[in-house]
Amino acid sequence: MDIKYTDQQIVELIAERKVLPDDWRTQLNEHNSLYIIGENGNRFRLIINQNEKYPSDFSVILAVINPKTGATFRIRRYNGMPKRPHNNKIEKQKIYGYHIHFATERYQARGYDEEAYAEETDRYNNFEGALQCLIQDANFELPAQLELKLFLGVRTMSVKKIEKDFIDKVSAEIQLSADGKDRFLVFTPFHFNDGDQLVIVLKKMGGRWVLSDEAHTYMHLSYYMDEQRLHSGNRQKLILKALSMFQVEDYDGELVIDVSNGHYGEALYDFVQALLKIIDVTYLSRETVRSTFIDDFRAFLYQKVESRRMTFDWQHPTNDPDGIYKVDCRINGKVPPLFVFALNNSAKTQAATIALHQFRAWGIDYQPIGVFEKENATTRDVLLRFNDVCDTYFTDIIKNGEEIRRYLQDYMSGKG
Repeated sequence: MDIKYTDQQIVELIAERKVLPDDWRTQLNEHNSLYIIGENGNRFRLIINQNEKYPSDFSVILAVINPKTGATFRIRRYNGMPKRPHNNKIEKQKIYGYHIHFATERYQARGYDEEAYAEETDRYNNFEGALQCLIQDANFELPAQLELKLFLGVRTMSVKKIEKDFIDKVSAEIQLSADGKDRFLVFTPFHFNDGDQLVIVLKKMGGRWVLSDEAHTYMHLSYYMDEQRLHSGNRQKLILKALSMFQVEDYDGELVIDVSNGHYGEALYDFVQALLKIIDVTYLSRETVRSTFIDDFRAFLYQKVESRRMTFDWQHPTNDPDGIYKVDCRINGKVPPLFVFALNNSAKTQAATIALHQFRAWGIDYQPIGVFEKENATTRDVLLRFNDVCDTYFTDIIKNGEEIRRYLQDYMSGKG
C-alpha cells in the first residue's frame, strides 16, 4: 500500500509550530473544525466531534491536508468513551479506557487507516482535557490573551443471566459491565475498520429495556465521510434497509433495539448485524460508488421532473446509432430540449465535452447542464474545457440540490 507520510514526516508535522487565531475557539465551536497554516506552510485541520446526548463520547482530531491531492490525513485522534476497548490489529492488543490514535507508517503499509494504532492514556477524562492534550502535544500556540479553560461537565435483572444469554446467542467473547443505575456496557468482539469497538449499551429508556449505540455509529462514520452523503442516495437506502431488516429504531441519530420481551441474546445478535451492515457503507468500491452517484442522480431527477419527459442514456437515433455520444438524461420541456450530464470524474467530464462538441457539429439544438457528484470531481483544466461548451453546471448534487431544483423548475415553466 501507498505510504502517504513516513514516521519521520509525521514527527515533523507534529512538531511544526501552529499559531491559533484569536477567535479559534469560536470558529471551532461554530464549525466543529478549524484550518491552520503551520510555520512551514503545511495546512492543518483541527476537528472536534462530541455526542450531544453522551458527552463522554468524543474525538479531537489533528489532520494535515495533502498539498497535492487535497486529501485529509489524520495524524492524531484523542478519543473519549472510557471502558470502550480499541483493537490494535497488528499487535493483536486491546486498549481500554480513553485512548490516543497515532498515524504510523506500518499501519499505512498494511492497508489500515493511517491512525488505526492507539495507546491508552490517563492524561484526560473529558473532552476539554483531550483538546488541551492535543494542543500541548502538537505544538499549538495559543493567542497571548487567551487561556484554555477546562469544563467539567437496586437492579431488577440478573446480570449473569443476561450475559449468558448474550454469549449463547452471539459470542463467547461478550462481557457485560454495570455502569450506573439500570445501565450496562456491552463489550463485543466486533469493531469499526479503525479498530475501535462497536458502542453498545443495555439501558432503560422511556420505561423499557433497550440496546443502544448512544448515537456513536453515525458519528464514527462521519470521521471518514461527509454526513450529508451518509444520509443520501444509495447509502441511505442501505442504512434504512438494515434498520428495517433488524427492527432497529433511529431516534435522532441514536440507534436502538427493544429488548423488553427479555430476549437479550437475540436482540444483541440483530443489533450487531444491523450496525455491521450500516458500517459496510464505508466499504463501497469505486465502481459501486460510481453506480451510487448515477442512482442518486436519477432518483433526484425523478423527484423533480415528470418521468414521461425524461429519457436516460439518450443517443441520437440517426447520427449515433452505436451510442458513442450519450446524454445521461434528455428532458423534453420546451425547445430546445435539456441535455443533463452526470459527472463524477475527469474521464466522464471529458466524454461529455466531446459529445457536446459533436452535437454542435451535427447542428443539434439543445440546452446543456452538468451536475457534478461533488466539488473537485474533476481537474481544473478538464472543467475549463467543459465550460467552453456548457455554461451551466452545478458542482455538488447534494449541496446544490435546491439550486438544481429551481433551474429545472424554471426550464419546465419556460423561464429558463
